[in-house]
Amino acid sequence: MIKENTFSLHRLLEEYVGERDSFEYGIEANSESFYVVKEQDPKYVQPFLKDLYSNCTMEEVPQILCIAATGASGKSAMAEYISATKHCPIFSLGKHPAVADSALVGVLYNSLGYQNISSFLCGLQEGKSLIIIDGADEGMVKVGNFEAFKTFLKGVADIAAKSPKTTFIILGRVNAMEIVHLVLEEYKIKTCCVRIEAFTEGQAQKFINNSTGKNDSDVAYVQLRNYILGSVGDIFKDQHDIKVSEYQKFIGYAPVLMSIAKLISSEPNPHRLYQELSRQGVKNIDLLINIVESILERDKENKIKQIVLTDLVKNRDEEFQRFVYESVYTKDEQCYRVLAKAMKQDITLAVTGDREFDNKYEEHIKDWVEDHPFYDNEKKSIQNTVFESYIISTLITNAQYRSLVFQYLQSKYKDAFMLFYIYDALHKDDKSIDIQILPYILASAHSLDDNEHKVEVQIEEDVVREKETTCDVRVKSIEKEFTFTLMVPSSDAVYLGDDISNTSLIIPSLCFELNRFHSNLMAPIFIQCAKLYTQAGDFQVELSPCKTKGSVIIDCEEVIPNFTNGQQYRFYISGGDESFKVFSDVAPGYPFDKFWHNDVEISKLTGPQVKVYQKLRRTMSLFKSHSKGRLAKFKDKIDNRRWLGSDEWKFLLDALLDNGIFYVEENFYFISPDNLSKCLGVSYDQLRDGEVTPKIVDFITTIKP
Repeated sequence: MIKENTFSLHRLLEEYVGERDSFEYGIEANSESFYVVKEQDPKYVQPFLKDLYSNCTMEEVPQILCIAATGASGKSAMAEYISATKHCPIFSLGKHPAVADSALVGVLYNSLGYQNISSFLCGLQEGKSLIIIDGADEGMVKVGNFEAFKTFLKGVADIAAKSPKTTFIILGRVNAMEIVHLVLEEYKIKTCCVRIEAFTEGQAQKFINNSTGKNDSDVAYVQLRNYILGSVGDIFKDQHDIKVSEYQKFIGYAPVLMSIAKLISSEPNPHRLYQELSRQGVKNIDLLINIVESILERDKENKIKQIVLTDLVKNRDEEFQRFVYESVYTKDEQCYRVLAKAMKQDITLAVTGDREFDNKYEEHIKDWVEDHPFYDNEKKSIQNTVFESYIISTLITNAQYRSLVFQYLQSKYKDAFMLFYIYDALHKDDKSIDIQILPYILASAHSLDDNEHKVEVQIEEDVVREKETTCDVRVKSIEKEFTFTLMVPSSDAVYLGDDISNTSLIIPSLCFELNRFHSNLMAPIFIQCAKLYTQAGDFQVELSPCKTKGSVIIDCEEVIPNFTNGQQYRFYISGGDESFKVFSDVAPGYPFDKFWHNDVEISKLTGPQVKVYQKLRRTMSLFKSHSKGRLAKFKDKIDNRRWLGSDEWKFLLDALLDNGIFYVEENFYFISPDNLSKCLGVSYDQLRDGEVTPKIVDFITTIKP
């Protein structure tokens, strides 16, 4: 689909350039940076363009045309296409040493010679000739001095000032072209700036066709190409807060398409690759990560290494050069710079520890992030949810940058399901997860919940130590189950976010913080913890649409409410008060007292017997569905001294085994639903939900410590 207010490159060239004299001079020097492209690239796909700003009236033609684009969006390819189409030279600032005053005239003199320069300059001033200046952004970075680059533009403006037509076409990244436009306005040059738009889906298909050398007559290839484009596109289409334009911006981004073309070209059997990718499912996250990292690699290898690093280390020893090439402008550093820019924070980095190098490097690189491929200069934010999720997932484990990540999460981030999948893929070799990022990861996993299916979360403490507790985290989606390891300092309370859904949390040795602002609880939820901390506010308790029954159950030693925020507790419970139950060793105060489950049957028990009942319920809650729908738990978990393995509780384990409620197979304890119902008069769900029967009372009163 062609977006509104866009126009073709053909129209732009016809309106502003038209017919010009062909460049017929021989080039004597600077052939790397000053050259003419003789033939059009048959693989080039023309993008659409869009007006940004102009100081020309409707009747005027700009003397200088500026073409802006985000990083790696095909500016140089466009420059070469225009050169071949209009037979005009390109002056590439990215391939030329740093420019300053009279640099353009110097290049023309060296390249054309004394006899030809005068005639070419006259042709430019009369509007008969045309010259393209590519890489304005690279020229600014190389010179490292705005005033020096401004004097270079002054030389360009002096030539263009008398021309009745467009004399120069200047290309560069968006931020650089804004500066160029302002400087040229200062010099009273008629200037128009347009922006290269992302490819449409049709153009994207053509781009991949041209890059792979294939066409739509190859059925297997088309199936694979369309599957990959559709798979990537689904990422955005599934996001309610992501507009279609942002999807097009990502799928129409040239480096993304180059990565897809490279993937397709690497496999001689398209049908085999299609089958492999379609089996993988989960949006082909590895493919996306390859795309993202190839963009970062390109920005380093093709840009910063060539235009900044090589020059800065040319007089240094080989060991230092090698260290710089490996350690500077890494993926992490690029992500940090983009994140800091999005957060409007100054960047202070000692990238090598060599003060002289670091200062010069920062001087050259500081403004480059304005037009980094991951940064949207127009919106002053990270370009899209894929880049955002990659940045967060990459930097969250980097001690140098993680504090900025949490600032971003707290102030800018909106739930996006890509964060969960990209985090999982990037950390597949180390499945540990930080307690501070856990709420964001779970919110990301839940962001695609619908009426048919909700992600299920199970968190259970595993190993309890003096200073920290290890917990197993399992997240079950339609496609698969994901596992993580959570390390919780003993002094911390676990917090899952203010929105909790379809969650089982069993952390009897740890405290739990239910909410910090509001609280949306979508049943079924089961929370077993030491102490429960809550903040006053609105509590919305609902039954999940995809569940036929369920409730929110909190089982803890003590509930500790907090009114210091000046608010009151307000409960909105769609299923009635029985949908929200609190079991605690200590009777809770207001407002949780009305939800405290103190059954009449329990009142028949003595204090020690109530503790047996509580231990029974909490132990049974450990069991999860294992094989063939059976409820099971590893023996060593139940036999652990904290549960039933100590002398204090062995009598309860023996009674459960003797009555056939528990039975053993290999390394597991299993629950027998029939014997559970026969001996206790309840089902597993009823027992966990706090239903007390006369049979439960009889069972507890007849067993002895």
